[in-house]
Amino acid sequence: MHFLQRPGPWLWILLAAGILLRAFLAFGTEGTYDVLIWTEHASGVARDGLVAHYRSDATFNHPPFVGWAMAELWRLAQWTGLPFRALYRALTAAIDLGSALLLLRVLAASPWRWLAFGLYCVAPAALVFSAQHGNTDSIIAFALLACCLAVGAGRPILCGVVIGLALWIKLPVLVAALAIFFALPTGRDRLRCGLVALAVGAATYVPAFVAAPSLVGQRVFGYQGIQLHTLGKPPIWVWGIKNFCFTAFGPDTTRWPAWALWRIDHANAIAIALIAAYAFLRRREKSALGLAQTITGCLALFYGSIEAWSFQYFAWSVPFWFTRGALFALCANVFAGGYVYCLYAHLCDDWLLRGAWDFAGHRQWPSWIPVLRDAALLTFLVFGIAWFALAVRAEFRARRSVDEGDEALAAGEKPSVRGPE
Repeated sequence: MHFLQRPGPWLWILLAAGILLRAFLAFGTEGTYDVLIWTEHASGVARDGLVAHYRSDATFNHPPFVGWAMAELWRLAQWTGLPFRALYRALTAAIDLGSALLLLRVLAASPWRWLAFGLYCVAPAALVFSAQHGNTDSIIAFALLACCLAVGAGRPILCGVVIGLALWIKLPVLVAALAIFFALPTGRDRLRCGLVALAVGAATYVPAFVAAPSLVGQRVFGYQGIQLHTLGKPPIWVWGIKNFCFTAFGPDTTRWPAWALWRIDHANAIAIALIAAYAFLRRREKSALGLAQTITGCLALFYGSIEAWSFQYFAWSVPFWFTRGALFALCANVFAGGYVYCLYAHLCDDWLLRGAWDFAGHRQWPSWIPVLRDAALLTFLVFGIAWFALAVRAEFRARRSVDEGDEALAAGEKPSVRGPE
């Protein structure tokens, strides 16, 4: 197995396969509904202008910059004759390959970094979300990896710039904001990072806000997500603890226990509280890999808690699945990656994903796809809770170590230098 710890022909085969598969998916598939939606948005902004499109299309909930950028890509597609759906997915696929390179740097101290790099190049979830799905979420993963490297290198201003630029694309980078905040070593670094992120992020929002402040604010910052389900009877929900509640308590939600309904209704608040607590508990992890592992845990707790869901949310974390050991990487890629790929193949009626992605038309799914869905959710929930418990234990050990040192100083003894394990 030692040959997997250094570059070799196997690595270049995986890299070449990753490039070719992304090219095939970008140019040879139709993608999901998001391809149609972005085509409408890009052409609408190009035709009517950004603010006018915010006013005319209630589904346009993206930041101003990415709307403008997509409109420019639309114009480029018209000029070159290339399909717009292929052009912008090829761009996100290229950025996703950049995430593979950043992952390699984050794992610089690991002997298995080359294997993680190669496997990420061909990971089904990475392939689907960057080159087939048709949204910008894969860019968030790239930005978060860049933030890890910036924090690990002691460059808070660069980290703030990356966060600000990511806010031009999509807001989910803020899911990891507290982890980044606590990982920065000093209050001064946190202030500099936050101010730079705010200044850079706000730069492209200001013109649109000046023109239509309430409209843009409501569209971009007011989006809460939706709880997706099929149109079958009974419906199949694409994600959430509620699926286990349906199994345990039946389809009539009025008969569910009050605590179960409360848990569903307060899912977002629970997720935020868990992420905040975990980020604080992991504040001593300030290396690039340490922060990456903290973000992995934050996203696992997020996935394990929320009920409103879109499939591309997985794209924020796919490269991070390779930062917390072989077992988690295997479970996340098999169950979450398998769920996405198998469901998409079912919705496209083609294992190569070449058909039209038809969620509304597939009211029932093969029984094994919900099994993968639930296994994926349990993977994130169980690992997230386990990591949270380990972080609590490390916090108590660290506090005990500090207390022992204070007692030794009070007794005139040499303090122990033992730190938390």
